[in-house]
Amino acid sequence: MKQRVFGEETEYGCAFIGEDGQAYVPVDHYAILKDAQRHIKFASNQARVYFDLGHIEYATPECLGAHDVVLYSKAGEHMLNELAKQCTEYTPATNSVKNLVLKGRVRFFRHNADTAHDPITQPAPNTFGCHENYSFDSRKLSRSAAPLSLVSQSVREALRLPDSSTRNTAALFTIYQHILPFLITRYAWSGSGNIVQWAGKSAFQLSQRIPCINRLSAFSTEDRSLFNWRDEPHAKSVGRLHVVCGDANMSEYQTYLKFGVTGIVLGMIEDGYHFDDLNFVDGLQTLRALNQTMDFQEQHRVIRRPSMSVLDVQKAYLQSAQQWVRSQQDRELCDIVNCWEETLVGLADNDPLLERRLDWAAKKSLIDARAAKPGSTHRTLDQINLQYHDIDPDKGLYSFLVKNGMMDTMLCKQDICVAASRPPEGSRAATRSAVLNRLEYWKRRGRKVNITHVSWDSIWYKVNKFGIEVMHNVALPTPYDTSEKTVGEVDKFITSKLVFHTDSVVNKVRSSISELLSAWRWR
Repeated sequence: MKQRVFGEETEYGCAFIGEDGQAYVPVDHYAILKDAQRHIKFASNQARVYFDLGHIEYATPECLGAHDVVLYSKAGEHMLNELAKQCTEYTPATNSVKNLVLKGRVRFFRHNADTAHDPITQPAPNTFGCHENYSFDSRKLSRSAAPLSLVSQSVREALRLPDSSTRNTAALFTIYQHILPFLITRYAWSGSGNIVQWAGKSAFQLSQRIPCINRLSAFSTEDRSLFNWRDEPHAKSVGRLHVVCGDANMSEYQTYLKFGVTGIVLGMIEDGYHFDDLNFVDGLQTLRALNQTMDFQEQHRVIRRPSMSVLDVQKAYLQSAQQWVRSQQDRELCDIVNCWEETLVGLADNDPLLERRLDWAAKKSLIDARAAKPGSTHRTLDQINLQYHDIDPDKGLYSFLVKNGMMDTMLCKQDICVAASRPPEGSRAATRSAVLNRLEYWKRRGRKVNITHVSWDSIWYKVNKFGIEVMHNVALPTPYDTSEKTVGEVDKFITSKLVFHTDSVVNKVRSSISELLSAWRWR
């Protein structure tokens, strides 16, 4: 698992909850973020915390395993709660009483959609993304043997890609053929559960995200799809699979499964395993039926095989994974496969143990128990549905279950607090942190250093040499750790008595010569 990079991006719902229990929106997201200790959007643990499309988003640093994704995902919750503690006052936008200031607390919710929508009158509710990222080796992914119907659709989607995003299209096409049945059926154990209003009654569904999905694949994240063709790896040496169809999970166990198992399936596809014969005749219809009936044994038509259930498809992937992991000799991979098998057995047997591990099962148990009591209303059930996702450890229902030993966890509080301030070892995140810390070191030593831009794969800064501001770019082209070499490059540039860096001059000369030759050829 050490040669794959993982990452999670989560958009959080946010509201100000007054002392009267009333929720007030919108909130001032920039006021919340002003206290974040960041180097131009990057936190000290090298995660990104920023405002994007109406939400505060937290993107984990580059992680080298599923366990690290869980750790840094929970570290993000810890960081946002610390920010929220600073926001205890709210002034309503339409203030009938002059200078009215309400007391309360900003709260964040890790969920995917507006609650209690009607799937008939509002089939696509407002949705908040929880995206997964997996690096892949495009050199291994050159084959193609998809059914014609899948070929035609994916080619149409690929033709919409801008020229700058076609480098890994062939590799993504191969992944698309073989991962699609897995993405459809993994909701059985990755869904977070949701309450909707159906014909005037509350109905429980498997997933918050499924009602928003309207096509099998798309390039834009705005087109809600199962598979995303976006190719923006932030690294020259790898490709990036951007999964946008997943539910936001509170359960540590579920996040571990989601990233671990998807990484294993991607590894098998890279190594030549074929799963295109598992594709459903109508993938979207299968998905919607799964969401509404939650029947994991129901048979669905498959393109190249007899009809199969959701669990049948998952077991087909699992059987291949059990064979594949034996050649990997990785303890985490073996643990993930064992957890996956336990989960599928539990789903087949309707095992109550799943209530301790899966969000949808835990939430359904809470909602069913409350609905059975006299005086239960749509409103009380909706409150449970939302409060389960409140990341405030003193208010959220998920946290309540954890505190009372009713939910399995993998992490301790101390490790989460440490991860909130320290990047994962061995990844580019550690390199970026080391470079930024080194630049701060030189500033403390009296050097006139100004950091101007920080991105996933590049750091730009200026150094004042002899009254001249000289710009330098630290490139981070690989997602794996190169800290010692890169920090040495920074020291060399800052301490050099040359105004211009030799390497940058050579590169500029080469670029100019290339431009002249190109212009000459076209004369």
